[in-house]
Amino acid sequence: MTEASARAAAELQWLRTLRDLVDRLGHELRNPLNGALLGLTVVRQLAGQSGASAASVMAFAESASAETERVAALIDALLRLARREPAGVDLWAESERLAFVYGALAARDGGSVVLERSGDESLETSAPADVVRAAVACVMDASGAAVRCVVQRVDGRPALAASGAALHVEAPPQEVWRAHGVVMTVSPDGVRIECPA
Repeated sequence: MTEASARAAAELQWLRTLRDLVDRLGHELRNPLNGALLGLTVVRQLAGQSGASAASVMAFAESASAETERVAALIDALLRLARREPAGVDLWAESERLAFVYGALAARDGGSVVLERSGDESLETSAPADVVRAAVACVMDASGAAVRCVVQRVDGRPALAASGAALHVEAPPQEVWRAHGVVMTVSPDGVRIECPA
């Protein structure tokens, strides 16, 4: 596999993953927006009534604000994940964005994605962002499971280790990842992704 074909394959894999993620997030985006719209409608109605108390209006306004903030955070994470990035991304930053988005999906199905950082060493990797994101997404797609991920340096390489009940990882196209130095190992204890420093 040439470097150009490996890059093209990595980009295609990430775009497919991102498309699937956006499709699945539709519910997580529409529900809070509908809740915010409903809250604002009630605020308008209460504001037009002469006997409405400020407290009753404020409760609905705060609810609408919280729903809007939730949607804004999901959209921000998606937009950052959709950006083209050069090689040299930070495994922790990419994992945080993906954990936030996949955590919202997992919570809907009764699961969770918990992310922890071990140590304060740099987690910069020379691997292309598309490869790193696709590899991390492959592990965090919990589908109702409880997934725990720890990001740290292992033998000088940025790594993510995932474990959890009912953790299921689809067979990834490892040839594309290996062409960029990213390796995934699956064992009975969980999954580990190692990236080049």
